[in-house]
Amino acid sequence: MKRWLIHIAMLWVCLSAAANETVDFTAIYNTANDAYVAKDYQSAIEGYEQLLSVGKVSPAVYYNLGNAYFRVGSMGFAILNYERALKLEPEHEDAAFNLKLANLQINDRVEPATEFILITWFNKLVHGRSASGWGIWALAAIWLALVIGVLYIFSGNLALRRVAFAFMAMFIVGSVVLMGFAKIQYQYENVTTKGIITVTNTYVKAAPDQSSTDLFILREGTKVTLMGTENGWQKVKVADDAGDKVGWVREDVLGLI
Repeated sequence: MKRWLIHIAMLWVCLSAAANETVDFTAIYNTANDAYVAKDYQSAIEGYEQLLSVGKVSPAVYYNLGNAYFRVGSMGFAILNYERALKLEPEHEDAAFNLKLANLQINDRVEPATEFILITWFNKLVHGRSASGWGIWALAAIWLALVIGVLYIFSGNLALRRVAFAFMAMFIVGSVVLMGFAKIQYQYENVTTKGIITVTNTYVKAAPDQSSTDLFILREGTKVTLMGTENGWQKVKVADDAGDKVGWVREDVLGLI
């Protein structure tokens, strides 16, 4: 009996200690915001990074962190965090605007390759809304189809039934398309395929080895496509109008979006 009482007492002590160690994440966020307002940008960065390190991820944290990095002149990290905010919330207009400003600060910036206009339009359309946003629209279309379906079933007017059938079919097809958009955007949000160079410049190597041949230089803030990893190196691709460039960079010079 005494042994069981000792175990219970120890468990109570452990639970009490854990409760006392509970971190007030709201207080950390507010403190970081206050530091930013006071122009103590380094303290703000530390606060936001602390939240991200424990999984408190949100568009607001990424956006504010991007602003703090922008203020200290770390454009690579600013661009990285604006991109992360937009990945979670494509409708974040402030993040999109500040991302454009940050990109303008990059010297010798690699301009993305010109895409076929329909591909560009499609990507902007699908990635212009979050997966949950597309899902809500798809559900709304399904409900409208059901409501119109009831009208179609119980209406005795032939002309009205034809119109109702046409709109019901339109909303059903629309819901399927919207669910497809939601699936594409969900995969985009949950699969890492892009990265940002976060150092002033880095040499891209022909092989995942520091002694291998230098192929070209990438500047801070450049967005790259990830192609594979090996022994602390990341294979990347940069596409511009001159053609695709492929090589290897160290993983520590790259931030994953």
